[in-house]
Amino acid sequence: MKNLKIALSHLFSQNGKNFIFVTDTQSLYELDEDIYAVLKAIHDTEDKLVPPSTFDEGTEEELLACHVLVNADDIREDRRRVPEDFIPQIRVGNVLLQIANDCNLNCIYCYGSGGSYGRKREMMSWDTAKKAIDYMVEHCADQERLLVTFFGGEPLMNFPLIKQIIAYCDEIRAKTGKKFSYSMTTNGTIMNDEILDYIKRYRISTMVSMDGPKSIQDSYRCYENGCGSFDKIVPNIEKLKKVRGNHLTVRSTVCRPDMDMCKIRRELLALGFTNVVMSPVDTDPDSPLFVGGEYSKDLIESYRKLAEELVEEAKKTGRIDNILFSKAVESIYNRAQKIRSCTAGRSGFAVGSNGLIYPCQRFMGMEEYAVGDVDSGIDPEKIKVYFHATVVEKESCPDCWAKYLCGAGCVHTAVSQTGDPMKAPLDYCETYRTIYEIGLYIYSELKAFDDSFFDKLFKPTKQEVVC
Repeated sequence: MKNLKIALSHLFSQNGKNFIFVTDTQSLYELDEDIYAVLKAIHDTEDKLVPPSTFDEGTEEELLACHVLVNADDIREDRRRVPEDFIPQIRVGNVLLQIANDCNLNCIYCYGSGGSYGRKREMMSWDTAKKAIDYMVEHCADQERLLVTFFGGEPLMNFPLIKQIIAYCDEIRAKTGKKFSYSMTTNGTIMNDEILDYIKRYRISTMVSMDGPKSIQDSYRCYENGCGSFDKIVPNIEKLKKVRGNHLTVRSTVCRPDMDMCKIRRELLALGFTNVVMSPVDTDPDSPLFVGGEYSKDLIESYRKLAEELVEEAKKTGRIDNILFSKAVESIYNRAQKIRSCTAGRSGFAVGSNGLIYPCQRFMGMEEYAVGDVDSGIDPEKIKVYFHATVVEKESCPDCWAKYLCGAGCVHTAVSQTGDPMKAPLDYCETYRTIYEIGLYIYSELKAFDDSFFDKLFKPTKQEVVC
């Protein structure tokens, strides 16, 4: 006798349609009303066991073939658990350099304390930068292409060091054959012909931090004296687009009370940006800008409206112009299982202006989370936790239907909200589960619009993605 249960999954309704998303296979199915009602009733029980004769033989076999139903006796523990005695090998494929521990702006939500990260304001020295580059080259294993990101504060306050770093990487390339790519996050206020020439010549992938139209930008992203930055940035947008091949990405931080993502996105596109990345502010729950907790419903509603707009645009352009949704949809298309959210603490690291090495830039200034320094290198014991922080081991992740879309979430957010990288911030998790549900809706709508839509948009990999 079969001992059947409903697989780890998510049942939801959207715009009059009923769906089930099966976690292990990353598959989305539309259900008729009757099947949905029966599955929902069983799914809401604690053990999710299917009573005998619930479905006729044909329906049962179909649900088994789709892995909606599974044999409870066949469920096995995930074998991707990292052994407790595991000692990680140091491998560095990308390094973020905080070349300026200072900023010319004083954004009101800045997690970096106005660019200083709670330390004295300073520029990274050439000696520190050189040691960081050397360390990456020495510990990149067989990686041929390496990534260097210029970060701050505002990195262009230390443009001379950017030139030194690039020149040194050119020397290394000539000697070793290693190829370097460069990226930079800038507030867009410091720009001249020499900087533009470097961005073009070395193909520096440039993201501009800008929150929206003048009223929003000048409220959140202002100078120390309170003056807004909008009028300073706007003339530089077209210049940057020209050197970036008419492609320019902007990152907008969404804060309360200005949470209308559709409006903000349209305003930024109108200014000349071609790709708009939008992220909720990561700030203290007591902040008047905080978008979680009781305000998360407003954030979700904004995401729902954005999704509707993105779907209609995608039908015309063949693209999904939102990195959060496009990555989620791509994972569903490729049925990929992402067990980690990023490379932080594993192959990607941030080096502070003082030479301390952190799992990522969000940890800079949190010296208790430093994993080494440019003189002594990375301590394998201090990065072990980032190998364990997966959907297999992280608290609350194993039973979450969205785990392979999320990849266990941001480790810094876990630390900042729970004090433990292995714990899951419940409010954060609930918000993102709803966001991923919206992503599933986008997938279903575009698949129904054109069955080959995603074949044209994504390169199929059909492999497990573990970052």
